[in-house]
Order: sequence, then C-alpha cells, then structure tokens
Amino acid sequence: MGQWIPQSSGVKQSLHSVYFTDLDKGYAVGDSAVILKTTNGGTSWTAYYDVAGNYLQSVRFVNADTGYAVGGSGLYLKTTNGGQTWSSQYLFNMFYNLNCVYFVNINIGYIAGSGGLIAKTTDGGTTWNMQTTNTTNSLLSLAFTTPTTGVAVGWSGTVLATSNGGTTWAMQTSGTQFHLASICFPDGVTAYAAGYRGTVIKSTDGGYTWASLNTGTIQNIYQVFFNNLTTGTVIGAKNTGAESLILKTEDSGTGWTVQSSGTALALQGVHFPAIGLGYIVGDSGLILKTINGGAVGINNVLAGSGSYKICPNPVKGQFTIEFPEFSGTATLSIVNTEGKEILSRQVSEQKVQIDFNGKPSGIYYFRLTNDKTSVSGKLVKE
Repeated sequence: MGQWIPQSSGVKQSLHSVYFTDLDKGYAVGDSAVILKTTNGGTSWTAYYDVAGNYLQSVRFVNADTGYAVGGSGLYLKTTNGGQTWSSQYLFNMFYNLNCVYFVNINIGYIAGSGGLIAKTTDGGTTWNMQTTNTTNSLLSLAFTTPTTGVAVGWSGTVLATSNGGTTWAMQTSGTQFHLASICFPDGVTAYAAGYRGTVIKSTDGGYTWASLNTGTIQNIYQVFFNNLTTGTVIGAKNTGAESLILKTEDSGTGWTVQSSGTALALQGVHFPAIGLGYIVGDSGLILKTINGGAVGINNVLAGSGSYKICPNPVKGQFTIEFPEFSGTATLSIVNTEGKEILSRQVSEQKVQIDFNGKPSGIYYFRLTNDKTSVSGKLVKE
C-alpha cells in the first residue's frame, strides 16, 4: 500500500496549488477561484472564497497571516488575516492570465503570467509594475533567492534570469524545447526546473547554466519541490489521458523512484512543509498527504505526535531537544518555514544539544525519523 493518503477536500473543483505556513495550517486553490484552508494538517478543509467563472493557479504566503493567490484574467487576491477574508482585484485590464506569485518578503513580490508577463511590487501588492522580459512565451513559474536575484520559466523551454530585481531579464539556454512548468531553489545557487515530457533540468550557478536530468518518464511534470539539495519530488500527469505521476529523488536528481498516488487523476501542485510531510493537490478536488515522504511499508506515526521537550524555547543560541520515548538511531532534521533544511544529523540519544547561534530569528520545524517512528514539532528562534 502506498503512503500517499487521500484527504477529504469537500469540493469537486480541480486544485492547482497548495502551500503550508506550518505543519498544520495550509491552503489550496483551484477552479472557480476556490480557496481551501486547513488548520489540522489536512484532516478537514474549509472553503473561504469562491467566485464562479474564474480560476486560481498559484497561492503563496509570506508569513502566517499574509498570503496571495493569482489566476485567470488577472485575478489577484490578498489576505492579511490567515485566509479568513480576501481582498480581490483584476490586474492589467484582465488581459493576462496569472500563473505564479512569489513574495521574497512582506514588501517585495513578483507575478508571472501569459504573454511573457512579469510584474513586481515593492509595497506588499498595493501596486504592480510590469517588467520588460523580451518574450511573449507564457511564463508559468518563478522563484527568487534574494529580493533581486531570481529565475522565471515557461513555454518552449524559456528560462529568464535577473540579478537586479527584474530591471533586466536575460534569456538563458535551457537545453529543452518543452514547456517548463515549475522552478524550485533548495539553496541560493542550486535550482531545479521541471516540465512537459518528463523534463527536469538542474542549475548549480543560480539559473544561468542548465543540465538535463534523466527522470525515466515522458509524462508531463507540473511541479517540482525540493526540501534540500538531495531530496525532491515531482508530480504531474500523463501527456495524453488521465494518469498521475509522482517521482522522488534522494540523490539530487541522479535517480528517481516512482511512487503510487492511488489515483488516475492528474496531480497539479505539491508542497512539503517539513521533511517527509507533504501534500499534493489535483483534479476533481483531490488532496493527498504523506507523513513519510511517500515511502511504502514504513510504520510511521502521525507527524506532530510523540513526546518531546525543548529547552529553552524560544531558542537564543544553544538548546536541547529531548525525546523521552525514543530509542535507537534516527535522523534529526530542522527546516525553516520554506521547507529548506537547516540542519541534519544522525542521533542515538534521547537528549540532543543543538547550536543555533547565527541562525535567523523565526519559526523552525524539526523531525526525528527512523524506520519505526516519527516525531515532529516546532521551535522559535529569537
């Protein structure tokens, strides 16, 4: 039996994007401009917004309260209260379909869309200014490693890079003519982009040069997500007909393992808020969840269960995590709110001392896993 478990979304609209702000709270968006929210790790979902005749393609939050969603005919939504209410407007005279929204911080964000559109805001989305991209190819995804350094990808293998906040965008050689649907940066210089006909390309210089990876499939890939430099997942569907695709790598894309979704529906979006804890959304309101990275046959307990103690919490520098019920050897990983791995080590003691000096202030999540158990939790760095 596979380890991607269906969740009850309560809707029939196809869902295109999913994003979690912590281990429990997440959002999914899709057709009819539906926005779903969960506060219990996907056990139940509530619809918060629904506008017939439009669709939402991308959702992203910059913190626990402030989030954005974009979609067809320039539809743009913003929430400042954790999805309880959303303000809406149509940008650019409804001429462009908006495919991706990405905020670097509370003020600076970018949108990519049809016709080569890239727009930037420096005031938290109050105003948007279109940028010159010198392409009419639809842009499907973008990501930034700093407020000024980013990459956008799209139709016909289009890859654009900027190092000056989009003042100029330079076309890069991707090595493929297939549509690129998604891009992900697990660190400041390593990027993975994925797209149609099983295409996955990798850059180790911030998106300027690319090498093709062999995924072993010709199915269309709609999104790629890497928690760290080695562990990533791509999802999608067969290029003709309905058949889902999940591939996972644990060696930086050298090899890929097929995982079972348990469905024939197309898979559209994926997000891992922590190592091993992931969500996929797709057609007909489909939502899938894994607590063990999609592996088969591992006897895991639910993420967030199990006892632990953190002292002190909030963390200032060094701190201790204690797992009173744990025995054996396991992997302890700590990730930030973007799902990027900050620390990973093998542990065999119930009490582990961690040096967090120099780490940025904010919320972090930890996960202790082995072949029998999993314990996850949250810590705060002052």
